[in-house]
Amino acid sequence: MNFKYCSLVDEVKSISEQCSALLGQLKQAENTLQSLVDTRGHLEKDIVSKRKNLHLDRDRIQVIRQHYPPAAALTGLH
Repeated sequence: MNFKYCSLVDEVKSISEQCSALLGQLKQAENTLQSLVDTRGHLEKDIVSKRKNLHLDRDRIQVIRQHYPPAAALTGLH
């Protein structure tokens, strides 16, 4: 075999190995991306739920609390 042929075969082998490594990295990056998208979805649902709870507390429960004495008065500290 001549030197140029062996060099070319080695280069093809090296490129093939690099492609395999890059495909592995791509798969890992895709998995990470999917995990981040899932986490974002969960966080967005939590935010919606917390906003709803804050709205309920501000607009409804605070009105009800105004009709009751403060905790200090109920415990006799006031």
